[in-house]
Amino acid sequence: MDYDPSVIMENTSSCHTRGAMYKNKGMTSEEMRKRRENNTVRLRKEKREDELYKRRNIRLTDELLAEDIDVEENLLEVFSEENLRDLFSDEVVCQERAVAAFRKVLELDKRNAPIEETVSLELVPRFVEFIHEGGTLNLKRDAVSVLGVVAAGSSAHTDSVVQTGVIPTLISLLFSDDRELRDRCVLAIGNIAGDKSVNRDLCIKHCAIPALIQILNSSENTDESVNAVWAISNLCSGKNPPPDFDKVSITLPSLSKQLFSQDPSMLALSCRAIGFLSDGPNENIEFVVQSGVVRRLVELLMHPNLRVSTAALKAVGNIVTGNDEQTQAVLSCSALSCLHKLLVNGKETTKREVCYTLSNILAGNRKQIQAVIDAHILPPLIQACWAISNALKGGSGTQVATIVREGAVLPLCDLLTVMDPCIIKIALSALATILEHGENIKNKTKTGTNPYCVLIEEAKGVDKFEFLQQ
Repeated sequence: MDYDPSVIMENTSSCHTRGAMYKNKGMTSEEMRKRRENNTVRLRKEKREDELYKRRNIRLTDELLAEDIDVEENLLEVFSEENLRDLFSDEVVCQERAVAAFRKVLELDKRNAPIEETVSLELVPRFVEFIHEGGTLNLKRDAVSVLGVVAAGSSAHTDSVVQTGVIPTLISLLFSDDRELRDRCVLAIGNIAGDKSVNRDLCIKHCAIPALIQILNSSENTDESVNAVWAISNLCSGKNPPPDFDKVSITLPSLSKQLFSQDPSMLALSCRAIGFLSDGPNENIEFVVQSGVVRRLVELLMHPNLRVSTAALKAVGNIVTGNDEQTQAVLSCSALSCLHKLLVNGKETTKREVCYTLSNILAGNRKQIQAVIDAHILPPLIQACWAISNALKGGSGTQVATIVREGAVLPLCDLLTVMDPCIIKIALSALATILEHGENIKNKTKTGTNPYCVLIEEAKGVDKFEFLQQ
């Protein structure tokens, strides 16, 4: 059913005359429980939330902390006929009471927020109305919070917000004098941008980036600045298609300053954004290198916070996919000693990323290959290759599938470009084992396709096989 404000917002003067069309749409306890059970199953299947890309405002106010809250009881109250009538009332006090109730419930129960119920009852457009001119500050704050949480749900939930045309309004509110309202708008925009490239590009089109840069450059509040960088990183993310580099690259001067922050979240998110900016053609990588951030990124490889070092490693790893001069810019900052330490002492996921980075460095010129040899990195690199190869050879089909799912194919294919016969032999052996298991899957499923063959082709493994045969 299309939302028709002229019908839903018919003129009345009482708190309890508006919203009459919601009679019998208030939910009973049993209906609420059934809805939420069904929704939980669906959300598990959809893997609703990637926490890197979507956030909710879960900083509880003193008001909320002081209350002994029964979540189920609050759910029944917020979707009751009385609260829905208040939501569509002309009386500001009724509106504020209803919107605050929705905001509390949506923010309190992070994992099971009643987003689906809010969307299915077509309430999202009503919250959008509250943030336009004329609404009180409290109404705007709470309504934006509700929209931000809804946008943090599934892609369909995010679309329910975007389709109201609210993006320009949210971006205009980034210039509000009220810091709390600005911050809630940042979260909403970040959630929209983090959903998919179409929504990301809509935010960029309506000039979200200059507004966020202004917040980042002027704010003295750490939380607000961190949220702004998180939203910026979402606007810089994506590869299919990537964002317009000319429009997102203007964030680099501000991001480079944040690389010297004392806040680990700020460091990790700034590195993440720069990693996205450097994940592209050599022209993009060159822009990042020329900005002067490489040395600081290399320094952050040794940061004690894992989130920071991992994000810095991914940014460095993207830079060395460029040409020899761009790779040399990383090596000239003593990166190899850091990579050696991470390869020996890092966590397994870190070691895998280091192997990927080293494989690209070893695909460089002879001087760069010699630099890796002189840094004594080849022995632990060979050991890492052997570890993966042995796990594949001795593993069951399920275990091999897990190793492949964890991303083993791409670095193994990249290692085929390393000018070391031992590493190439181990990588070939590991890939052969993966292909054998893929054949078993093909025979069992009778699909006629080896699924691992497809992954190796996507990683340009076939091209590398042909190169080795020359």
